[in-house]
This record gives sequence, C-alpha cells and structure tokens, in this order.
Amino acid sequence: MNELYHAAYDYVKEMFPCYRRGHQGHSISMGPATAEAPYINAAETRPLEAGMVLAMEVPCYIDGVNGFNIEDMVLITENGCEVLTPCTPHYL
Repeated sequence: MNELYHAAYDYVKEMFPCYRRGHQGHSISMGPATAEAPYINAAETRPLEAGMVLAMEVPCYIDGVNGFNIEDMVLITENGCEVLTPCTPHYL
C-alpha cells in the first residue's frame, strides 16, 4: 500500500512542491464510519488483496481559501483493479 501512496503523492508533489498529505485513501467501512484501516499511507506495508474496496483520494487544500477531495472507489481484483466510480469528474 505504501507503493500506491507514493504513486499518487509523488505525482502531485512533483507538480506542486508545497503539497502535503498523510494518506491517499482508505478502506471502505461496513459500519457507521465511512473510512477504516488500512489507510493508504507511507508506513502501510500490507499488500493489496483481491476483494478489497478502497477509496482513492488525492485532495487539494489551499491554505486560507478552502479545498476539495475527488474520490474514486476501486475494487482490487485478482488481475488488477476495477474503478467502481467511472463518472467521477477528474477534470475538476
């Protein structure tokens, strides 16, 4: 999972050097919370497993202004992944 974190974080950090973010997504909860471990962060060494549903998010926060978070739900499959939210407006 830390490789997945760095794929997202490093890409944004290269374009926006001031970018800071502790995680780039999380598992989807079946309970009252919307997020649960594992979190996609630099310290998480758990491997991706078929059947996991992850929320991939690369938020943008602008100090003193506001921010936004575009999130995709992704199902991890035996052969890769399937994006469950193909209509997410990434052009924002």
